[in-house]
Amino acid sequence: DAVQVKRRLGVPFFWADSLCIIQDDKGDCEREAARMGDVYMNAYCTIAAHAAHHADHGFLQESMQREKVVAVGGHANGEPSRGWALQERILSPFTVHFGPAGSLYLNSRNRRYPSSTTAALSVIPRTYHGWYEMLTQYSACFLTNPRDKLIALSGIVQRCEGLIGDTYTGGIWINNFIHCLLWLRQKGALEQDVAAPAPTWSWASVKRKIQY
Repeated sequence: DAVQVKRRLGVPFFWADSLCIIQDDKGDCEREAARMGDVYMNAYCTIAAHAAHHADHGFLQESMQREKVVAVGGHANGEPSRGWALQERILSPFTVHFGPAGSLYLNSRNRRYPSSTTAALSVIPRTYHGWYEMLTQYSACFLTNPRDKLIALSGIVQRCEGLIGDTYTGGIWINNFIHCLLWLRQKGALEQDVAAPAPTWSWASVKRKIQY
């Protein structure tokens, strides 16, 4: 289905993480993960297949069952559920959302959003406050490999460092170190993630959603 869409758009190539990254090669995964920000920033557009139930499920068949509703400059309802999808959504110049019941949404990286939650999930943060809003939502997202928790944000981090004027390491902004430590888990007892790639004082060391 993705190939059909890119052909209709007149785009000669397309990128699919699961195909373009050698999944069982740790070295290739690490190299490509570091480049993901550039991939999405320079993409013609990103396809978000909300109508698909899983990676092997198509999305055009369901989207074509009813008359399409097109909202140019709009946004798909809901929040990204996959951790990697947040980076795709924020960094891509345009995202084409194929939703259920034939809905089709287009949203731009440069669009202004009335909802702070929607904005936090749709634009590159330019302030510490914007970063913490985005991070709160990101912490609730699912990652197949918990060790990707920081890597899946690396493309956004690279852009934010220049905009915010700070250095980010281990889930912490160096010049905003104290505030970075003022996080708490929203529900339930604190549960450390043994597979987490961060020290215990970092938000990235725990499971489930956190807030500042």
